[in-house]
Amino acid sequence: MATDQPPDELEPRLAVIVDALHRKGADDPTCPACGHAALELADETFFMQAITPGGEIAFTGETADGFEVAAMLCGHCGHIRLHHLSKLVRD
Repeated sequence: MATDQPPDELEPRLAVIVDALHRKGADDPTCPACGHAALELADETFFMQAITPGGEIAFTGETADGFEVAAMLCGHCGHIRLHHLSKLVRD
């Protein structure tokens, strides 16, 4: 999903992400890996799980440790740029 779409045409959650990327100047579609203007916002967010020093998934109680990310994907070379979602959307 390209970030140049008007926010009212996006799912409400994606519209918040697009707005935050724009406000923070992080919406440049130029891929840092290949230089093509092919970065697009993924339609979903992802959970980055924390790993212990021993290589196991880290847990606090029964909940996996980690954080949610928004991903920008390059349609040319496949590069993935991640943004820590809670840091991205806060003012």
